[in-house]
Amino acid sequence: MTYKQKFIRFMVQNEVLCFGDFMLKSGRKAPYFINAGKYRTGSQIAELGEYYAACYLEHGVVADTLVGPAYKGIPLAVSTAVALAKNHGVDVGFCFDRKEVKDHGEGISEENMQHIFKRFYKTDKSRNSEGFGLGLPLAMKIAQKHGGTILAESRIGEGSRF
Repeated sequence: MTYKQKFIRFMVQNEVLCFGDFMLKSGRKAPYFINAGKYRTGSQIAELGEYYAACYLEHGVVADTLVGPAYKGIPLAVSTAVALAKNHGVDVGFCFDRKEVKDHGEGISEENMQHIFKRFYKTDKSRNSEGFGLGLPLAMKIAQKHGGTILAESRIGEGSRF
């Protein structure tokens, strides 16, 4: 049996892959649904990583870092990196992103919002904060290097979202 066939059997046995009539968030109907949130044990995650590692190796992927999208993708990247290192001698890094960062602080004024992606900029000059004003500019530069961007919105008294 191929790793792909074993993977499908594994998903069905763990009730992750279900067949039926499902309405997706997009409004489309689908004959099956994969709920990765049903992986709940260390042994399940370890085996899952092996299937992803097999796919990685089969396709000759060369990567320095595996990225796990938030939130259910995080264990995929981690378990794949562990399986590759432990069982195949391939040591790769892993990281993950968040869907959005929410802040329930004071919010940022419109005037300051124009400057938040500038290096060394601090919105509240009266505070002796520990930051250097480099986090947002660096994050934006990384996002842009990969064809992306960072959107920010803020309301005084409500906080900020990135």
